[in-house]
Amino acid sequence: MRNNENKEDDNRVIADMSMIEKPTFTGMLFGRRFDTKDTKQKKQEFSKEDRKAYILGAMGASLLLVLVYALVFAAAIGFIILMFKLNS
Repeated sequence: MRNNENKEDDNRVIADMSMIEKPTFTGMLFGRRFDTKDTKQKKQEFSKEDRKAYILGAMGASLLLVLVYALVFAAAIGFIILMFKLNS
């Protein structure tokens, strides 16, 4: 075996792991969250206009997604109907 003699520590913190706890089965079941030690976090407040813009943006994005799914579904149904008409 080789003995590694280079054991210098440069005192850098790569990731703060002080809040990590050992997960438990019940913690995973009931969604236990780990609390950070820094409790001085400012809660972000939105104005009515900002809240309305976020809601309308989310609704617009979801409606666009539904429209794409509906068009693909309609194209698939149209293709199936066309195939049945060609075979009969």
